Amino acid sequence: MRLLDADLTKADQLVHVLDLFFGWRPPAFDEWKRPVDEFKGRVQELGENLARLIRNERQTNAKYRAAFAEFLDLCRASLNPNLSESGVEEMVIQHLLTERIFRKVFDIGVSCSAT
Repeated sequence: MRLLDADLTKADQLVHVLDLFFGWRPPAFDEWKRPVDEFKGRVQELGENLARLIRNERQTNAKYRAAFAEFLDLCRASLNPNLSESGVEEMVIQHLLTERIFRKVFDIGVSCSAT
């Protein structure tokens, strides 16, 4: 079955053939791109909601404050003694946003989240 007939001695036709060849993507790539684009659009909103939730828990939940202080100390001891509280909060938010995705994509059965 012939899909394309081109004179490869002509530069413009050769470029066209190469563009078609290297530009081809399996349909699964487009299927993957759609949810990725949807997620990108929601990341900021989800991050802001998580930040709001964390702020609320730090104000109202003594157990959370103690756990966060312990985690902050651990991060400072193991990563960087100059880490700010807001930097560690950002790390927590990023983890919460990505952990479930990695579990689903890579079919990991163990969750790092508290349940």
